[in-house]
Amino acid sequence: MPSVTADDKSTPTVSVIIVSYESGSTLERCLAGLKAQTFTDFEILLVDNASTDGAPQAAVAADPSIRFLEPGSNLGFAAGNNLAVRSARGRWLALLNPDAYPEPGWLAALMDGVARHPDVESFASLQTSADDPGVLDGAGDNMTSAGIPFRGGYGRKLPTNLPEGEVFSACGAAMLIDRALFTELGGFDERFFCYCEDVDLGYRLRLTGRTTLLLPAARVAHVGSA
Repeated sequence: MPSVTADDKSTPTVSVIIVSYESGSTLERCLAGLKAQTFTDFEILLVDNASTDGAPQAAVAADPSIRFLEPGSNLGFAAGNNLAVRSARGRWLALLNPDAYPEPGWLAALMDGVARHPDVESFASLQTSADDPGVLDGAGDNMTSAGIPFRGGYGRKLPTNLPEGEVFSACGAAMLIDRALFTELGGFDERFFCYCEDVDLGYRLRLTGRTTLLLPAARVAHVGSA
């Protein structure tokens, strides 16, 4: 069983989970974005999927409050997140890729959505391209009638006023979900080593009659495949 460093026993509102594998400098920038958040009632759980670049260890050395999990092998994205969820203390889980850079108001916008939509338990962020903030990286995940998943608006110009609205599922690069719901659904299906585990989770969520809401005010810049 992997150990979890940092012994703060407080119960935060949000558990931010980052699964890192050879993330290099992107992880440092991601964590810097979390340090700049205007909403501060959160913990960070960092899973190192047997990286060799030393980036996760350097991050924990710089910030000992990070709860660090080292499973000893590359579990993949789905299993890495599931592992961290079992140690999470927050009611809400904010899943964040190490190459996703949150704007300072990211968590505040997500929690504002929680307050305004008490019947919703899953939220998608607005993802812009890390290379061009005027281009969409994704506005939630969607699925064609043939069952092919795709990121909403990927590669298109960022609209001036993108409204809140229901999407098929949240992209796992930057999403918020109620921890009890995530657990009820069985977490990510670990047969999806990496990619599409988020769409599968969203599909199972929809089968329970629940919905996922896109919150355009909750923004991250996403590199993708880093």
